[in-house]
Amino acid sequence: MPYNCSVYNCNSTTKTTQYKFHSFPREAKEKRSWLNAIKSGKQPSKHAKVCEKHFRNDDYVVTSLGQWKILKKSAIPSQNLPRSSHHLEKRDSTARSERYLSRHTQKIVTDNDKHNVNRDNEIVDIIAEDVEEQVEVERSGTHHAQIQTIISLKRSQLISASFIDEAQMKHMTGFSRKLFIFFCQYFGNSYTKTHSLFTNEDELLITLMKYRLNLHYTTLAALFDTDIRIIKSIVEKWTKHLYTNFRQINFWDLKTCKHGQYTIVLDCTEFRIERSGDPLIQQATYSSYYGTNTFKVLIGGTENGEIAFVSDVYGGSITDRKISHISGILDLLKEADYVLADRGFDISDLLEEKHVHLNIPPFKKGAQLTEEEIFKTRAIANRRIIIENLIGAGKKK
Repeated sequence: MPYNCSVYNCNSTTKTTQYKFHSFPREAKEKRSWLNAIKSGKQPSKHAKVCEKHFRNDDYVVTSLGQWKILKKSAIPSQNLPRSSHHLEKRDSTARSERYLSRHTQKIVTDNDKHNVNRDNEIVDIIAEDVEEQVEVERSGTHHAQIQTIISLKRSQLISASFIDEAQMKHMTGFSRKLFIFFCQYFGNSYTKTHSLFTNEDELLITLMKYRLNLHYTTLAALFDTDIRIIKSIVEKWTKHLYTNFRQINFWDLKTCKHGQYTIVLDCTEFRIERSGDPLIQQATYSSYYGTNTFKVLIGGTENGEIAFVSDVYGGSITDRKISHISGILDLLKEADYVLADRGFDISDLLEEKHVHLNIPPFKKGAQLTEEEIFKTRAIANRRIIIENLIGAGKKK
């Protein structure tokens, strides 16, 4: 159910703000302290809340990574509170009216000239009193606005690329601080910020945290004190920007291959996806190996630990042979190249046309493999482990 802040004249509600809301303490003494602080004489219901706008930053305990804020038990509302309760304001207004009527009644019995002068003076006094009160309200409002701005600035800095340490950076992004700074400088020069509240470094941090930790957009919005739509637009824009830049790099030509090493080691990896409501998409993405709906990607790596090829994404039903044929990897191979792969890559006929050598584990022709075939299978597995490690590291990061 939606909650409204119990502080008089505070319009915060869970429907329209991202502020945290806190229930009144159960202990009578602490509850009375809260009621006195917010100047409310009304007993709160069990659902009554006070929003975080009315607490100081030091009223919270922040976790080591700055991800969550917990209100201290000793905390009492002290920010953006009414000068007096609306009941007192009403009473003061009534008393002021009574004083005016009393003074006005006394002046009726005087002569006309004196009455006119005093009436004019009374009007001036009332106007001056109202103006002074209005100035005080505006001054108070300005002060509260300044405080709120400071609080907002501090809250937005709970997580920032500018002050998280090396261990936190490694955990959140998988990058060292040095690599993160280089990455941001290299790709940030041609990037236009999504929102004025964030630096390029913070926008990149948000994107990499989404990649590595797969945090929900709502969680990221809370951590960076912004709207969920802004977080989504930042991740989407940075993803497109990175893709545009990375696609221009020819990783195939950058690979290194020493004498006696395979040109490329091939393997496919799959990752589970949400089941589509479209029967055709269900069929195209169903993986018989995993027994669920997946996307499938062909990865090519070198024995030096470099990723040299990544295919487009295909439905999980596609075979290793089919993905090899349509992904474009065959066009990159040249005569006398050596390819190492698993049994599923039965593409020897496709590679023979280009005079490319393929080495895959032997198939069983009888009840079991021969001793020579077992030795060959183990030798291939020992050299194929590199691609499995590359894929595993990529998924973890």
